[in-house]
Amino acid sequence: MRSSERQGVSIVSYVFESMGFAFREQPIEDFGIDAIVEERESKSKLTGKLVGVQIKSGTSYFENIKENKVTFWGKLKHYDYWINYSLPVILVLCDPENSLCIYEVISPDKIVKTEKNWKIEIDLDNKLQEAAPRLRMLNNAQTEYHKRLSTLAFAKGLMELAEEEKLVVEVREWINKCSGKGDFIIMKENDAGEVKELFGKTILGFGIRPYEEVLPEVFPWANLVLDEEYYEMHGDQEYIQYKKQQNLDIYPYQNSACEVDWYRFRPILNEIGKSFMKLDSFLREGKMYNIEFGNRS
Repeated sequence: MRSSERQGVSIVSYVFESMGFAFREQPIEDFGIDAIVEERESKSKLTGKLVGVQIKSGTSYFENIKENKVTFWGKLKHYDYWINYSLPVILVLCDPENSLCIYEVISPDKIVKTEKNWKIEIDLDNKLQEAAPRLRMLNNAQTEYHKRLSTLAFAKGLMELAEEEKLVVEVREWINKCSGKGDFIIMKENDAGEVKELFGKTILGFGIRPYEEVLPEVFPWANLVLDEEYYEMHGDQEYIQYKKQQNLDIYPYQNSACEVDWYRFRPILNEIGKSFMKLDSFLREGKMYNIEFGNRS
């Protein structure tokens, strides 16, 4: 990623966090979505309602301004992707030199299509730092059904790695924290068995529930298979045996200073994950007739 793009992501992240939205840069390469944002109900609790963000960063995007509007030109493949994305999507243009960020919601009524491209006009008054009320409107339109669907859509990149059996997750549970604090580290394994860290995130808000209960709900689309080879090579065998006696399906491989339990597992797609991937593929590429059925007159 070029330096101007990196600057843009940092500036946009700061703006969202200042507005009270958690900013999650996409850990897995996703065609056309740079981040997911989610409003906070409190410091440790999120709403679960997500919005996709595409960021275009650079002074060049602001060179042609007419009637206080910037025109962004895009390719049709991006349009199709954004319009059919499982989450609402906003486009953010960022001028790093002037710390200026403007935005618009991607929707058919905002876009003009041509034979090969499309364009959208973004008003310079649409400052990103003033976007919170509009984002809340997008969020409030999401039902619990959409909230769960959005969560699965956000995890699609991880599902693809799990489908290839290349996804490895390490979790560190701070067992004495009433917030349920946990450090989540997502890794990808290559064909040689080497793992590369994709991203790490500290998450709060699980409360006092043990992680043996929490983790299957964090990854509802997967069966969590312990990395037994890693447990055998790097685990505290005495602690592992102690945990096994509790008849747990998921248990840590070691404990640090009676403060942190360490887990390591490999998510494998379950029926929910497999079904979502099939549905996602159909929604993107499947064919069907759109027939309207109404009452006979």
